[in-house]
Amino acid sequence: MGNLLTISFSLFCLLGITTCTHRWVAHPQGVPGYEKCNVWQDDIQMLKIPGFELSYIVVQDCFSAPREKVSIAMMVFLDVWKKHHSQFSFEEVEDQLNETLIEFSDQTKRINGYDRDGNYIQNAKISGLTITKGMVWVRLRPGELLCESSLAHELIHVAIWANKKTDADPDHLGTKYDGWDQTKELVLQETNKRLCELGI
Repeated sequence: MGNLLTISFSLFCLLGITTCTHRWVAHPQGVPGYEKCNVWQDDIQMLKIPGFELSYIVVQDCFSAPREKVSIAMMVFLDVWKKHHSQFSFEEVEDQLNETLIEFSDQTKRINGYDRDGNYIQNAKISGLTITKGMVWVRLRPGELLCESSLAHELIHVAIWANKKTDADPDHLGTKYDGWDQTKELVLQETNKRLCELGI
C-alpha cells in the first residue's frame, strides 16, 4: 500500500510540474493569413491587435509579443482602469486604445526624462516610452513576460493623455505635470499582477 501511495504521489507531482510550467499558446481560428505573424520573415512585422479596431503592434519576431497576448493584456488593463475610474474616463481611454501602435523591441534606448518620482535625469536608460497619445515603444527582453515589461506603465501614459488631451504626465509623481497619482500606481500593480497570473 505504501509503494502505491508513493507512486501515486510521484505521478501527481510529475503531472503538476509539467502542467504548471507549460506556457499557454493561443490557437486563433478563422484569422486571415495576412493578419498572422509570418515566422519565416526575418524583418519586423506590423500586426493587427485582435479586438481593437485600428490598433497594431510592431514586432521583431513572432514569439516575444504574440498579438493575442497583447490583446488580452490591453483588455485586462481596460478592465482594471474601469474599476478605478469614471465611465467617461474609461470611454476616452477605450477609444484611444482602439487606435494605438505599440512597438516591441529588445534594443536599449536612452533619453533625457523623468523617473517615477519626478526627478529629471539626463541620458537615462529606459524600458518604455509613450511617444504620442497613440504611439508607444516597449522594451521586451527575450523570455520576458508582458507583465514584467513596461507595457502597463505606457498604457497608463496613453490613458492620461486620452483624458487630459495635452500630455501624458511625463514626470509621473512629480509636481510639474499632473495626471499620475496613487490610483494609477494601483492600476499598474493590479494589471501586472493579473497578467502574471495568466502567464502573460
